[in-house]
Formats: sequence, C-alpha cells, structure tokens
Amino acid sequence: MNFYGTSGNDNLTGSTGDDMLSGGSGNDTLDGGAGNDELYGGSGNDFYIIRDRFDFVYDSSGTDSGIIYADFYKADADVEGWTWASGVQKLPYWIDSMLPGSASSFTPLLGGSKTIYFCFPTVAPAHFSSSDASGFRAFTAQQQAFAKQAFAYISSVIGIQFVETSNPAAVNTMVLANNIQSGSAGYAYYPFDDYQGSDVLLNHTGSSARNLTPQAGDYSALTLIHELGHALGLKHPFKESDSIGSSSDGPFLSAAEDSSQWTVMSYNSRPAEYNLLYSPFDIAALQYLYGPSTAQTADNVYTLSATAPNFIWDGGGNDSIDASSMTQGLTLYLEPGYHGYVGSQSALMSSAGQVTVNFGTVIENARGGSAVDTIIGNGAANHLYGNGGNDTLSGGAGNDILEGGDGDDNFIGLSGCDVIYGGNGSDTLSLASGITQVQVLKLRNDALMVSDNNGNVNVCRNVEQIQFADGALGASALSATGNLDAILGQIYVAAFRRAPETEGYNYWSQDVAARGYAAVAETMFSLDIVKVIYPVAMTASQFVTAIYNNVFDRAPDAQGLEFWIGHLASRSRGQLVIDMTNAALTTADGTSGKDFFQNRLDWSLYAVSYQSEQQREMTPDHLTMVTNSVNADASTLLTLIGQGESGIAL
Repeated sequence: MNFYGTSGNDNLTGSTGDDMLSGGSGNDTLDGGAGNDELYGGSGNDFYIIRDRFDFVYDSSGTDSGIIYADFYKADADVEGWTWASGVQKLPYWIDSMLPGSASSFTPLLGGSKTIYFCFPTVAPAHFSSSDASGFRAFTAQQQAFAKQAFAYISSVIGIQFVETSNPAAVNTMVLANNIQSGSAGYAYYPFDDYQGSDVLLNHTGSSARNLTPQAGDYSALTLIHELGHALGLKHPFKESDSIGSSSDGPFLSAAEDSSQWTVMSYNSRPAEYNLLYSPFDIAALQYLYGPSTAQTADNVYTLSATAPNFIWDGGGNDSIDASSMTQGLTLYLEPGYHGYVGSQSALMSSAGQVTVNFGTVIENARGGSAVDTIIGNGAANHLYGNGGNDTLSGGAGNDILEGGDGDDNFIGLSGCDVIYGGNGSDTLSLASGITQVQVLKLRNDALMVSDNNGNVNVCRNVEQIQFADGALGASALSATGNLDAILGQIYVAAFRRAPETEGYNYWSQDVAARGYAAVAETMFSLDIVKVIYPVAMTASQFVTAIYNNVFDRAPDAQGLEFWIGHLASRSRGQLVIDMTNAALTTADGTSGKDFFQNRLDWSLYAVSYQSEQQREMTPDHLTMVTNSVNADASTLLTLIGQGESGIAL
C-alpha cells in the first residue's frame, strides 16, 4: 500500500505488507510496520522506525534520526542520528563496511526467483547514458566466456543464478559492455529497479585494453570480479576518492584490512587476487544480501584454525564445527553475524583464530576443545559438546542436545526443549527464571525434568545443581518422596516396552512400598496377561533375548546372552529385568543401547506425571504406540515432551 503525507508534520504507519510511505515536507515520522517497506522522508527533520531488515530509507535533506528494531540492519548514512533498540544486534563491521546505504533494497529486487539476467548487447542499449555509450564496443568472445566463468563461480558461492538474455531493456538484467573511460578500468551501477541497475562497463583503451582479452592471473580478472561486486551491491571499503572523484559512504575498513586479501573491492591489490575469486569480506557481505549457494549441501565438518581467521559458510546438510584439537579457550556463536574467537578476541576479524558464521548458513553441531569454552547455538536443533574444561553451553532456540564432557560445566537452560548431559564434574543448569516460575520433576537418580509455563523443557542427566535467578537447588536435595518411581518405570519399559498407565502405576507403587521391587516384579511376571507375552514354556535364551531387545533395541551378542542366561538360572524373571535395566543405566553415555533405554525411561516417567497432571489415563495400546516413537535419538524424547508441555493431547 502507498501512504502519502502532507506539507505538515505527519505520522505515517504502514500495514503488515510491503508499503511505500512518503512524508513530503515537514518533520515526519515514518513506520513501515511489518514487510519490506520503502520510506521516503522528503525535506524536514524526519524520524524513521525500522522493523525489518529490508526496509529501505531515502532521505533528501534535513537532520534526520531513527530507531532500529531489526537485528543486523544496514543503516543508511544519510540519516544522521540512528539508534538501536535495546538488545538489537548491529551489522558486523566487516559487512557494514562493504555495503552502501541503499543495500537494504537490493535483496527484495529479485523477489523469490533469486535470478539475475545478463546480456552482451552488440549496440549501445537505449537506456545507456552518453557516458555509458561513449566509444561503445561489444564484449569480445573471450570476454563473454570469461564473464560466464565468473557467473558460474559466483553462483557456487551465493544463492543467485545467472541466466543469459538478449533483451537489455529489463530490470534485474546486467548489461556488460566496453566503452571509453578516463582514469578508470571500469565501473558498474548498484542494483536498482530500472534498466541501468547492475550494468557493467569496462574501459577498452590504453592500459585497460587488456580487458578485451581477460585471463586468470592478470589484472583484468580482478577488474571484472571487482565491477561485478559493485553490480551485486558491494561498495568500496575506503574513504578516499576513487578514479572519477566519488567517495563511498562510511563506514570504512581500517588500513590493516583495506587490501584485496580481504576484499577485492579495495584498491590496494595484490597479484594473488588477480583471479575470478572473492575474498572473505566480499563473500560475507554477498551472502548477507543473497544467502549462500545451496550447491554445498553435504554433511560437512569445519575444523577451526588458531592460526588463520575462520569464515564459515555452508548451503545445507547437517554440519559441524570442530574445535576438539584446540588447547586455547573457544568462544563460538553458531548464529550468523557474531564474532567468536579461539584464544583472545581481536578488533580485526581478519586476525588469526577469529571465528564467524556467515549469514544464511545453518550449522547444527559444535565440539569444543580441552580448555574453557563458551558455545552458543542457534535456532536449529543443535548438538553441542563441550569436551574438556569448564565449559558454558547454550543451545538457544530449538530442541537441542548439550553435552558437557569433562569439567565443571554450565548449561544455559529453558530456551526450547533440550536434553542436557552433564558428564563428569560438578555441573550446573543456569536459569533466568525464579525458583517459583519453573517445575522440577525428579525422573530418576541422575535425571531431572525442568519445565516452565511457556512450553520450554530441559531433561537433565548428571547435572548436580540448578541455579535460579533467586537461588540454587542441588539435585541431591530432591527427594524421591512424592516424585517418580524410576525402578517401576524400568520394569514397565523392559517388560512391556511402554510407559505405565496411571491405574497400574499407582497400584504397583503401593505394592512396592509394602513388599519391595523384587517381589513385585516376580508377581507381575506371574500374571496371566504377562504370561501371554512371556509364556512359561519360553526358554531362558528366548526370554533374555526378548528383554534385551526391549532394553537395548538389539539382540544380545553371544557373550552377553551367555551371561544373562547364567544370571537367570539363579534369579526370577522379574529380578533379571531389574538387574539388566540397572546395568544399562550404569554404563557410560554413548554406550550402544543406553541412549535408547534412558530416553524411553525418561519418557515413561514423564508420561506418568503428565497423566496425573492432566487427570486422565492413557490406554496401554496408546502408551505402546507413543513409547515406540522414542528411540536412541534424544530429539524423539524432546518431541513428545514438548507436545505434552504445549498442551497437545498425547
């Protein structure tokens, strides 16, 4: 929708779609609302409210200001007084310094197609200015082939496809031609919604005649990739005037990074960059605009370096960052746009050991080193492993798996549904909530379930204490009284491959109090309904194999089968179930079968609590069906618990 102001001081607010707001004269306030909006202040001292990363601002005069509510927004320097709302993240300098003020408009120009057309006209197009058309000369066959090689490379790095066309009179069409220029090897226009947008003109005279016969290793290659950078939306990173007297808007890179080693948009070039390749800052800025290429979709592992900067990008798959060889502390953010580091943080992103994930990249997993690490996840389902040292792990949004490893680790909890393995050491779950704002349920000796009223759930294993905003609670202080009977849950999962129903659980809990677990387990296996599943005539080998499958989700090996058959010879079937499940839970995390059983056990104990809270009983058939959806992957446990906490009937 279009909204127009008057000559007075107007207050214009857009709709939830893509709007155009024009304030006209006067001191106006423009708020586009949701959507990709165009905000034109006109004359006067205007105020802009930015709520979306793709809001475009154009202001012609006045002393203007605005507030930004969108993370990583590219602010136009034509507005003199920008402020950022509390908690809003600024665009990192190594990207901000590469983009002009109009950059927020570039991505929406392409719509959903992410296609740029290119054309090699044989005559000067009608939309060319007199300067563009001066000494017009069509691209040579060698130039055309070289340009297509450049487009293929660019498509391998960013999420843009290039398609050749014979029509230069169209938007989102890059016209490439030669002309005569004074003092420059070439120039190009930024993306814009007219025919001239993204056109590229190369000088074919004097020393720039080499542009007619470009090749890798020659300055002509740097010229082409540089001008294509402008055509895609990159600016110069330096303040000095260029060859035609123009100077880019700030901010700018420092002298230490104003080099083609870091950006081919620099005028400080090295022969090493005389190729059709972008440098790290170029790729970071272009992926901010257009996202990464989706050609790189394997399950990749990115090993961090302490001796070089780490710019990580990926197009898909289930990917990992590996710092397991690091002996210095690591600070790592999986969310794009942040500045992590191995060892110490430098002011320069180009310094050794610095780490960032480029925009559009989703990294699912990370592994720390032997020192004190801080690893912060993103909105995906992350698996974070601290390894050695006293680490801090935060999964962020999403359903995550956090493993501390060795050391006294700290887990930032209650953001999504997470499974947390404390590992060795004295480990802490840290919550921003007060102690009365969460519910803590003891599932078993080394497992807790912590939940809040917003559907966030943390299942904690081997976590020794919970730190609240207003106090602390040791896991050992939680009494089994009034909590759940883990051993009874073990029997149900191992014998019946399901969680207990309320009536059965309550009945057997009272019997356990009177007679003990062994007697109750023996009684359960004497019931006719249980004999249907495990007949008296079943051999010891058959019985052990059946229970082993229920506990470990696999058949026993020969040695294990022989051990448990011998065990059964002097014990009842019920006692064997108790002993086998206790043995399963005392094995190390990661041991084959343990994750399967403890996930099912934790789900079963949660299901008991859930039925009690909901005051309704699930049928054994339904419990069997739901329990069978839980396997060794902790995300299957989180899915069911998350549904229960969200009020969805299980």
